[in-house]
Amino acid sequence: MTPRSVESDFLSLIQKQSGEGNPLDLTLDGPSIGPVHPKILMARLSLAVNPEQELTTVSVPGWSFQCFDKMRAAQLSHPTVVLCFEGRPWTVAKFIHSSHSEAIVDFKELGAVYLFKGLRSLPSEPGQQQYLLSLWLAYALSAELWGPMGKWTRFHDRLYSLFHRRNLLEGEASPGHYPLKPNAEILERAGFLGSRLDKSYLLVLPWTFSLTALQRLEEFISQEYPCLS
Repeated sequence: MTPRSVESDFLSLIQKQSGEGNPLDLTLDGPSIGPVHPKILMARLSLAVNPEQELTTVSVPGWSFQCFDKMRAAQLSHPTVVLCFEGRPWTVAKFIHSSHSEAIVDFKELGAVYLFKGLRSLPSEPGQQQYLLSLWLAYALSAELWGPMGKWTRFHDRLYSLFHRRNLLEGEASPGHYPLKPNAEILERAGFLGSRLDKSYLLVLPWTFSLTALQRLEEFISQEYPCLS
């Protein structure tokens, strides 16, 4: 592939996986990342063109990390770590704002990472997985997502306000994790597939949940549910 074909393939794949109009799987068992994130997609295409290129691990300001193929390998390497979870927006947000200093996070097809808040010397094996995971972490832990004007900060403000004003919340909400009252299952009519639990209808958003999807959700709820104030 030439640079031009990499760009055209990238645009083609982005359009193909956007799946505009298709139902969104926001269930507990749904994908944590959703479609391949553009940052990872472009990096993989570039590696396919030039697999011998020199790879430099991307640093993540304020964090130290070690990459592994699987969650189990990370746990064996760091057996004293008590906090282990799947890397979804809501679980990462909870860890960022918690008092825990370390965790093992499973990013599924990308691999698993041992994360430490602060600077710590950790062994690493340079390679494609280390590079791709570091690229992903630099994004997933960034101010671009979690700063005052970050994506998930803004999305959560809008969604919490929306669900609260429509009296739909059924429990504590966090960025990307919304337990709603059972009558919210009509969201399936608009293509938002959640999990039916005993006392709630749960929406769990993937990393690739888009502004377009947010606006579509806001529009549907505004039409179907009266505002309380």
